[in-house]
Amino acid sequence: MKKVFAILAAAVLFAGVANAQVSINAGLATQAKTFTGNVPVFGTYTDRDTNMTGFFLGVSYNLPITGGLSVAPGIYYQRLGHNTSTDVILGTLHTKSIEQAIAIPILFNYGIELNQGVKLFGFIGPNVTYGLTKTFTAWMGDNEPEDPTTDYYGGDNPSHSQLNVFGTIGAGIQYHQLRLQLGYQMGFMDRTKSDNTTEKVNNFFVGVGYAL
Repeated sequence: MKKVFAILAAAVLFAGVANAQVSINAGLATQAKTFTGNVPVFGTYTDRDTNMTGFFLGVSYNLPITGGLSVAPGIYYQRLGHNTSTDVILGTLHTKSIEQAIAIPILFNYGIELNQGVKLFGFIGPNVTYGLTKTFTAWMGDNEPEDPTTDYYGGDNPSHSQLNVFGTIGAGIQYHQLRLQLGYQMGFMDRTKSDNTTEKVNNFFVGVGYAL
């Protein structure tokens, strides 16, 4: 009986691989950050910030399951950043925040064909990210320092975790080999390693893809 199930599973897998579709995808993203802290006497406070913007680039591998249902694992590089310049008494204070990560989503898609070559689809699934860099740099004047002021992943005791898990949901439309999609990602993990603070992030993204 186990051999029968193994043969059936292999048949489904090879059938999916035969009809699999590789896509190159890219787009823009914004990040909303929720920071919660606990200050003695004053108690708990929450701060929300939406100042990180950037881009992503990667590939996905869409495997048909049955009917309009498919699953698409992928791998992406993403970069988010934010710059500020503020005039103060001693001159101009500049700040720069940069985050880079590798993302590995596994998204389940369901598509409905509207017309020949035109399909409307929705997707949902997990997305695991691993942070490559997360830095903050501040300086006065025109000369930016080579080294960041704060490296959140650096040192023997980093202040932030490089691992995060998101729940992703979105929708899009495909015209022949070209697709347009938008979606929302909710981060589940606390990125800080402090007992008194938590930091969670959510992302909104819009992208285009081309199926090879």
